[in-house]
Amino acid sequence: MTLKERLRHLDIKIVDLSQMLGISRPTLYKIIEDYDDGVREKIDTGYLALFDYLMQDDVGKNAALSFIVKNIIDIKKPQESKQQFQGAKKEFVALLQQESKLDSILPYLIDCHKILSSPAMSDRDKERLSALREMYCKLNLNLGA
Repeated sequence: MTLKERLRHLDIKIVDLSQMLGISRPTLYKIIEDYDDGVREKIDTGYLALFDYLMQDDVGKNAALSFIVKNIIDIKKPQESKQQFQGAKKEFVALLQQESKLDSILPYLIDCHKILSSPAMSDRDKERLSALREMYCKLNLNLGA
């Protein structure tokens, strides 16, 4: 079942969902199309979490609307400002210099950076990034690749 079909089944109209999410109908249609086509990497993690929840068989309309209301702030929340990001980056680098707990994952992160910087990704590269994608998803972040 596609997300479009699932929304019809739940009796949730695209126009209503787009208003709840604070985005235009055409934008929502494009995001839903990407989701239905399996192009998850283009979709903000907030939308992914919502769509994945809606696709669960045991979720009804009331539960779906409740999920949207409870998570609407996180879904609509703009990305951190560049200044906040730079501060977090500096804090992380300082932590890496002081602690050794994260040393074992540094080679993996460097490898991921090389893969994300390359113009094309092989299936092996995509598989290698799966753990990083999962972590980004759990943190409600968008890897962007």
